[in-house]
Amino acid sequence: MNLFLCRLTQFNSMLHGMASRKIGKSGSASPPRPIDRQVVLSNYFTTNLIRIMRSALQRMALVVPLLLLAFAMQAQDLSVAVRSSVTSAVVGTDVTFTIVVHNDGGLAVSGVTVASAVPTNATYVSDNGAGSYVSGTGLWTVGNIATGDSAKLNVTVKVASEGVVFSQAEVTASSGIDPDSTPNNGSVIEDDWSSACVTSPAHYNCRDDINMLATAASGYTNYQWYRNGSAITGAVQDTYRIKNVGDYTFTASTATTLCPASLCCPISVVRDSC
Repeated sequence: MNLFLCRLTQFNSMLHGMASRKIGKSGSASPPRPIDRQVVLSNYFTTNLIRIMRSALQRMALVVPLLLLAFAMQAQDLSVAVRSSVTSAVVGTDVTFTIVVHNDGGLAVSGVTVASAVPTNATYVSDNGAGSYVSGTGLWTVGNIATGDSAKLNVTVKVASEGVVFSQAEVTASSGIDPDSTPNNGSVIEDDWSSACVTSPAHYNCRDDINMLATAASGYTNYQWYRNGSAITGAVQDTYRIKNVGDYTFTASTATTLCPASLCCPISVVRDSC
């Protein structure tokens, strides 16, 4: 919706600029003189035509944005938000991810479905909320969402291994056209996609060497890994071999839009006391 309003403002400014242009000297509306009656009549006609066109543009500058805004207010506009019940959890702990789909638009939306697969390093426990959820496919069939209303789903999973438990959700289908997002296109910069994560610290015995391969999401550019908030020299690939305790994160850029991407939760490595 923000992108649509931006384009609307630009179009409105263009109309105002066209309607505000001054009439040149050739458009004089002085009474005709006998010596150049034909020329003056021509200028007089041109002047009035320009004034009529300018008046029409002024009316368009007022009416068109209102019509477009009314259309935008009547369009559908789904947004998704995901949050986790905790930020850190040990293996064997239950974590609940809450997914909320909100209809910000002026029309009710039907046929809404959302994809949110169970994280790969977690096992499904239970779910509750609107519609129906199939843990095997990760498909949440929401159904209808009235204007200004929301649908919520809680999915509880058990942390199965150390690392980052990452949950994401995206609208995969809905009726009508959303002005600022496209269902099921995998774009992380649209408001119909969201994610949340939980850190499960990796524990090493006090006598064992730390040797852990951290892997970032593929398809990005300009990778940079960090340890405890400080950039690691030379760590600019999509993988990094961890050999010391600490909290590790990375930043990157999307290949097409160059929007920043980062690890939402740190990869935490700890050493147990002997």
